[in-house]
Amino acid sequence: MALPHPSGDRHWTRRMPDRVLRGTNANGAKLSDTDIARLYQYADGGWLPFELASHFGVSRQTIWRHLKARNTR
Repeated sequence: MALPHPSGDRHWTRRMPDRVLRGTNANGAKLSDTDIARLYQYADGGWLPFELASHFGVSRQTIWRHLKARNTR
């Protein structure tokens, strides 16, 4: 009988959080740290999310995710 897949506190991401790739280190990252800094600068300058998405070549959801994360820090 196979053991169940580890979940919760037994999952590897909970046991070794330093190994989880985040930010620009993640394989699927679409924006660099420089891009994100410019994104915030443009957003503060009054650019709308759809304009930012078009400029950086990403979806509006990606822009919203970054803007929302910035506001919760």
